[in-house]
Amino acid sequence: MVNRVIGVLAGGVLVGALGVGVTAPGVAAAQGCAPVAVTRLAPAVPVLDWAENLGIDADGRLWVSRNLTGRVERYDGAGEVTAVVEVPSPGAVRLGPDGWMYVTTGNSPTGLLPGPAAGAVLRFDPTAQQPTPTVVIDGLGMPNGMAIADDGTIFVADSSRGLLRIHPDGGLDEPWTAAAPHNLSPQPQVNGVSLNGLALSGDGRDLYVTITGSPTGRILRVPVADPAHPEVLTDLLSSAGTAIPDDLVVAADGALLVGTTTGRIVRVDPATGAGCTVYAGEPVTALAVDPSTPQRAHATTLSGALLVLDGA
Repeated sequence: MVNRVIGVLAGGVLVGALGVGVTAPGVAAAQGCAPVAVTRLAPAVPVLDWAENLGIDADGRLWVSRNLTGRVERYDGAGEVTAVVEVPSPGAVRLGPDGWMYVTTGNSPTGLLPGPAAGAVLRFDPTAQQPTPTVVIDGLGMPNGMAIADDGTIFVADSSRGLLRIHPDGGLDEPWTAAAPHNLSPQPQVNGVSLNGLALSGDGRDLYVTITGSPTGRILRVPVADPAHPEVLTDLLSSAGTAIPDDLVVAADGALLVGTTTGRIVRVDPATGAGCTVYAGEPVTALAVDPSTPQRAHATTLSGALLVLDGA
């Protein structure tokens, strides 16, 4: 989400021009958790090019949402921008089972205010020369994280409304959504505001949800078949010594990779909730696993830089 503070660059990471990477080691903060090797690609306009989220299309091309400039940019393997889609306040970018890219829009603090709901989920053809987004569903609050199941069902972490389930035809699943965790929910598992990051387990049975406004850095596990009974997977403050989780992704081995505004990437074991830091540096907003190289992940940052993480 966009009401975070910009962190100070740290961890031995150097600034370079876009397309010119500098490699530096990550930092392991727990025994048995190996650090990742990081290549940092810096944008031309720091901060203004705030990188909020990212996704990888079926051809392996990276799509990055630039929240403040209202753009979703496509990058080739050399780090060059090859296409731009205009999207107001874009959030999560995800590949759907139909081969199209889906993006949340309206990921802005204005979505928390009373008034007409301007949030939406859009989709566009990533193979088009000039992709044009169309509306899948509108009337959302502040849609942020997103996950898409193999059957086309869309799940959205709406920082205003809570956890949403959207049918493949674009209709909101009202009963499921009413039962799922909400901001300021009376459920004891929800110990803060701003549901943010969202990832679907490999078997499609569970959703992992971060609560950015949680004082303990909480991550929930929400059974897709029973959203009324979420579980606390972990509190990052106790398991990894950090908090303020943003978005997250399921790694190739099933572990979770969680980016934090405190400048950490934490690996979390979904079976035990144990966590350890694999990278310490600048604030990380989102992560995506490279399907062609399972041990490689990409990350976006508050500064606008893109990180390539080997050994994730």
